[in-house]
Amino acid sequence: MRPRIAAWLAALTISLGVAHAEDYELDAPVVTARLYSSEAELVREAKVRVKNGAHRIIVSPLLSDNIADVSLDIEGARLTGQGMRPLPTSDSDDPLQKQADAAEQALTITRQTIEDNRDMSRALIQRLQNQNSTVDKVQRQLDALARSRERLLKTEREQQDELKKLQEQLIWQNKGRDSRQYAGIFDIYSDRIGEVTLTLREHTKKAYWQPYSEFSLNSDTGDLDIRAYAQVVQQSGLDWEDVNIALSFAPPDYREQPALQSTTVAIADRSVRSLVGDNLPFSANAKLLTPSPANAPKEQVGEKVLGDVTISGVDFAVNIPGKHKLASSRDRYQLTYWQNRSHAKLYSAAYAWVGSKALLVAEWQQPGGHGFYPGNASYFRDGNRIGNQRLDRTMAADSRQIMSFGEDPHIDVTYSVPPGHVGNGLILRDRLERRQTITLSNHGKNTRNVRLYARLPIATQPDVSVEAKLSPKPDVENVDNVKGIILWEKQLARGDSLRVENNYDIRYPEGKRLIGIE
Repeated sequence: MRPRIAAWLAALTISLGVAHAEDYELDAPVVTARLYSSEAELVREAKVRVKNGAHRIIVSPLLSDNIADVSLDIEGARLTGQGMRPLPTSDSDDPLQKQADAAEQALTITRQTIEDNRDMSRALIQRLQNQNSTVDKVQRQLDALARSRERLLKTEREQQDELKKLQEQLIWQNKGRDSRQYAGIFDIYSDRIGEVTLTLREHTKKAYWQPYSEFSLNSDTGDLDIRAYAQVVQQSGLDWEDVNIALSFAPPDYREQPALQSTTVAIADRSVRSLVGDNLPFSANAKLLTPSPANAPKEQVGEKVLGDVTISGVDFAVNIPGKHKLASSRDRYQLTYWQNRSHAKLYSAAYAWVGSKALLVAEWQQPGGHGFYPGNASYFRDGNRIGNQRLDRTMAADSRQIMSFGEDPHIDVTYSVPPGHVGNGLILRDRLERRQTITLSNHGKNTRNVRLYARLPIATQPDVSVEAKLSPKPDVENVDNVKGIILWEKQLARGDSLRVENNYDIRYPEGKRLIGIE
């Protein structure tokens, strides 16, 4: 038993009025940490050898000020009662804490003096009302009290400011550890001499993990190296020594953005707001297409799973191998839990509705057993970092994945329209004529598979019609079962081009105005 709180334990025993064969104070170190995205479940274990009879076990500190938040399993004895008491402050010798305590005491005295001043003023006024006291004398006394009160109020404001400053310094100084600590009190009864094991489960918001990933692409070979990290925050107030860590992948509340979106066309004076598709810009890490998984590349190279997986209901967790030492501090720890090398299929993709640049796109099969959840990600191409942004979608295990690795500098994309065709096209009395020539040219050293995506408007009313005039004919229509999305695909050697006439006419009643056109 630590001598520092021996007296406190003795007083505690007397105050509760329970007779015990022996009291034990135990530290109960953390043995397992299960980390979630916003909290952690810490499993603590303490063992002690006891005689038969009643005993009291004190575990300090607890992470909560509510004993109901502590789940307890006991082996070798039975639990007869439990509670908690505040521990003696560990900051009694801290100079900053002493300053704050003195400032708070001074402020308390000042406020009491102000209240006494007000009581004296009220008493004088009452005396003036009830007795034939000299008005001048009472007024002089009231004036003196008022002047004193003004000085006291000024002092109070200064003391408040000083105390606030000291408290802010203390908060910063004590960040990463609990300022208030409590001990758990567990009364047990053992029928025999032997070892008793206490297992405590506590939850804390001061420890959690966030996913972080790296995607590194070799654009010549198609090799894609993927690393998955856990960025761990550990400010629980307890230092972790030789702790087993598990990362929980409990499904977060997320919404995956759609990859391809149809566009519709209609008459403006009809109620069609709900029919107009969203013209969303392309996101660098958005899911582009989801055709049949049978078309996805299957080759996996050098997969290395660093942690085994446990599954429970809708949750699964990755157990990080080995024991870990993480001090309670403002530091951020980074743990690698998975890495893999896949061979990706590469192509350059241009999207007619979002601009004049082609993107280098990689397509691969995510290995089974592990997935990625939304989190920060870094993207590398040929050893150069091309971006750091949030991966906003879930990458499920054993799923086809498509990801952009930035603009492809080897593919030029040009757009041209005939004279008079500006903006949405040539607008006539009863129709809109859209004429657009798109050319993709390869000036890189290697042959590149290129794809050009475009979209035709979808008429949602019988008096509106869309006539496509495309040349050459698209290789795929209604790509990925998304109505109106069309695709041309071609292998381009160095110096080759893909030229497409992306033309259509929209006919509608004369005098009406279209909405939903690009």
